[in-house]
Amino acid sequence: MKRIETAFRKEDPRALREIAKELIYRAAETYDKHLATLAVVAYAMSKLLSKVHVTKSANWPKYKALLLDALERELPPERIAGIIASIDEEMGNYVHSLLDKARVKMASDLYAAGLSIRSAAELTGAPLSELIDYVGKTTIHDEEDYSISLSDRVNALRRLLG
Repeated sequence: MKRIETAFRKEDPRALREIAKELIYRAAETYDKHLATLAVVAYAMSKLLSKVHVTKSANWPKYKALLLDALERELPPERIAGIIASIDEEMGNYVHSLLDKARVKMASDLYAAGLSIRSAAELTGAPLSELIDYVGKTTIHDEEDYSISLSDRVNALRRLLG
């Protein structure tokens, strides 16, 4: 949580995305939904920082302070996600929520690493239909090497996580 706080305080979206990726792989290894939600939160925060209409808003200092306070107090990731959802609802310009997009992105990373699409969706809370649609629009399914056994994929994922 401290690393997320530091990266968010510095307004470093790249660091937040790297943290999110690291966390989502660790979550997959132990099927830890709490950790997966923390990864989604880190990724969603990186996306907030990349949206000029959010960071240049007169309300941004208030939103940033709210999120930093939540991180400092180490609120559960689900509560921090709720704060992000509120900010997104007020500031968002899109039909799909920022959190749903973050869940789908984290789930697609898990799917690309070898988890089944259903397991990736369940772990991250991503809507399965949106994940299937997203994966279908990417080249993830084209990159998968079907000659690799499930046990080899799990071992590769463990090696990735260290």
